[in-house]
Amino acid sequence: SCVHDAFYQFHFITRKIADKAFYDLLKQNKFPFAKIYYLSVRLFGFLFYWNAMRTKQENLELFKKYENFN
Repeated sequence: SCVHDAFYQFHFITRKIADKAFYDLLKQNKFPFAKIYYLSVRLFGFLFYWNAMRTKQENLELFKKYENFN
C-alpha cells in the first residue's frame, strides 16, 4: 500500500495504472481481500488522488482555517 500511496501522492502514473499495480501486488502476495481492496480504491480513490494535487499553500491555508476549531 505504500507504493500505491506514493503513486497517488506524487502522481508518477495515472490513478488507473496505480490501482491496477496495487491489485497485482495484492494478488501476487495472495492477499485474500485483493478484489475488495481493488474495488475500494477504484470507487473511492479519486477522493484522495485529487486531494493530493492541492498545493502546499492550499493545504497550509486549510490547516490554518481549522487549527483553532473547537
